[in-house]
Amino acid sequence: MIKLIVFDFDGTLVDTKKIIYSIIKNLIEKSTYQISHQLIKKELGDKSLKDSLSSLKVKSVDADKIEKESNYLTIKNASGMKMVKNLRKLKKFKQKKIILSNNVTPFITAVLENLKANFFDEVYGADKFKDKPAKLKQLMKKYNLKPTQVLYIGDKTIDVDVARKAGCISVSIIHKASWSPRKEVIAKKPDYVITDLMQLKKIISNLN
Repeated sequence: MIKLIVFDFDGTLVDTKKIIYSIIKNLIEKSTYQISHQLIKKELGDKSLKDSLSSLKVKSVDADKIEKESNYLTIKNASGMKMVKNLRKLKKFKQKKIILSNNVTPFITAVLENLKANFFDEVYGADKFKDKPAKLKQLMKKYNLKPTQVLYIGDKTIDVDVARKAGCISVSIIHKASWSPRKEVIAKKPDYVITDLMQLKKIISNLN
């Protein structure tokens, strides 16, 4: 019986890729680092901004400035973010719905408010946890749930790893807003693959 659905945010519920990538790319270039666009895009697709900047060999003092300014600019651009197909229909799902994202909480809540999608039970941005799998386990403990009662939905290859480490059921969504390429996501062998949020209904029905 599925009792909890945990969602990634960027690329899963909202199409943020183009705007966020542009903001971070411009900030990195402004800091005089010569890093290819392809490498920046790859790193951003799989990690938190802090970890991505570390992998890109950006000095910690510069990374802190980039992260701070990026958070400010993404929040400022919250009204420009578009929802993915059928986002609002998630409101009808009876299961508890939680967002667990590597983006910051103020940005997520601002986007949800703008999109009139304030029906998630809890929202945890990167400012509220250090490790996604650990936070997932904490949520399961909080609600006294077994891993088999929890779905984790994400669009990146790393999201499959997150679900696997936490022991819960992994669902990868592949659509135009996704950050990770379809081929790479499929190669990770998630438990389920969907192209539309409403396909979660069938998965839940089968598992229940």
